[in-house]
Amino acid sequence: MLARDRAYARLRRLTVGIGVAATALVGVFAVLAATSDPGRSDAAAASTTSGDSSSQPAARSVPSPDQLQRPHHGSFGPASGPPTAVSGGSR
Repeated sequence: MLARDRAYARLRRLTVGIGVAATALVGVFAVLAATSDPGRSDAAAASTTSGDSSSQPAARSVPSPDQLQRPHHGSFGPASGPPTAVSGGSR
């Protein structure tokens, strides 16, 4: 009976330790993600901060409503008859 109690206590300590380690690892990954700057390398960041103010970010063009296309009427178009249930299968 004493061996069983020690085994439970050891398992409990192991479970708590794994939980604490997992929580700490999540915290480390959260800090790494928060401090990273996606899409920029250190070289690109250094060249941007070197005083070169002539580079501007590329401007995006937004299409006017006249340039937009209407969606095609495929399976999402207006219904042409009563609803039909189709059961798949092969002969």
